[in-house]
Amino acid sequence: RGGAANLSFLATDRADCKYVVRQYPSKTSKQVGYELSILKCLADQDFPSPRLAGNQSVGKINGLTTVCFGFIDGQVCRSNSPSTIFTVGQLIAKMHLILKKCSLPYKKNPTWDEGDLLQLAEGFKSVKTKAKLARRILDVFDELKKVPVPVLPAAITHQDVKPDNIIVRKNRIAGIIDFDNAYEGARLHDITTTAIWMCIDKQRFDQNKLK
Repeated sequence: RGGAANLSFLATDRADCKYVVRQYPSKTSKQVGYELSILKCLADQDFPSPRLAGNQSVGKINGLTTVCFGFIDGQVCRSNSPSTIFTVGQLIAKMHLILKKCSLPYKKNPTWDEGDLLQLAEGFKSVKTKAKLARRILDVFDELKKVPVPVLPAAITHQDVKPDNIIVRKNRIAGIIDFDNAYEGARLHDITTTAIWMCIDKQRFDQNKLK
């Protein structure tokens, strides 16, 4: 399947062992190295995340950085029960604690920041079908400027913990995948992203799930 910054393929060897082979058309070797450094930190602490298949798992195929990961068996998460959300929250907390101590090769900027969103909204203004959305985005930013924003605790964050990136096997979480967008940012962002994906029913926050 294709992601925003990669292509993923399921591969098997002669012993029928499964692997995930990922190629990164829009990432430099340096950027891929940043992601792999995060995954190594997590693997060293036995966190359920993708792991390199071996010592020679990184290379180039057709000019693209290519990485071979071990396969995490299971299905994407289809439950948004309070108990599942609680377990996901515990894993996010554990991930933040591990990555807070992780030494990375450089500091990565956010994939999307305020400037990117404002530029996107300005471009939408001239598109008839998206002008209303553009105005809404700009109005939200105008309102946010009036609100004093505290300095929030920061760490290396996943930025996309959602059901499609949570692998479940036998009703237990087997792994959190897709660290493409990870960077050093507000830890609260991981919590709010997961809440938006898993705690909204019929366009309203379910307070019990949110708690």
